Amino acid sequence: MTLSFGTDGVRGPAPDILNQRFVTCLATAASEVLSADRWIIGRDTRESGPALSEAVMSAISNNGLTAVNAGVIPTPVVAYLSNVENSGGVVVSASHNLWTDNGVKIFAPGGRKLRDEEQSMIEKRLNELLTGTPVTTQQSSNPTQHADPTDAWINSIIDALEDRTLEGAHLVVDCANGSASHVAEPLFRELGARVDVINNEPDGRNI
Repeated sequence: MTLSFGTDGVRGPAPDILNQRFVTCLATAASEVLSADRWIIGRDTRESGPALSEAVMSAISNNGLTAVNAGVIPTPVVAYLSNVENSGGVVVSASHNLWTDNGVKIFAPGGRKLRDEEQSMIEKRLNELLTGTPVTTQQSSNPTQHADPTDAWINSIIDALEDRTLEGAHLVVDCANGSASHVAEPLFRELGARVDVINNEPDGRNI
């Protein structure tokens, strides 16, 4: 089975097909093609996520670039941080797919999606790496830990609402045990809502 870019990154069974070697080659290709000295790496709550995100960070570090570990974090937060911090972004996530899948989404510096020509160049380099000399999947240096990946994003939403709030609202939020499990409640509480959160205890397989 060969993996290729779909409408939103690359997805596949993990770790059988979408494994550490594949994501190492993909992250290496992306960091060679895109002009970013610094990369924000986030992931969702899937069981395969920690090992795959470690492989991404290792590949970026091995290219002499700065890898910043944002941990479990929603995809829009990585896009936001890539924008305000002028960094590349990688999210290890398969969105709505089953927990047995995983995927990789790539943001160019500025938090934008890849242009067609950028995606084609990354795919070409990825295939060269996959069919050539094996690249190392060992982590060569410790990634930088992002100090506060969600607070700035929450504040940006509050600012964008221009004093509009959810005061008086009572929300029941189903986090589906995904990457917003630790973000949804503080966000809506900051906006003044009364919040009951369900399905916010991910175990790697209940996403």
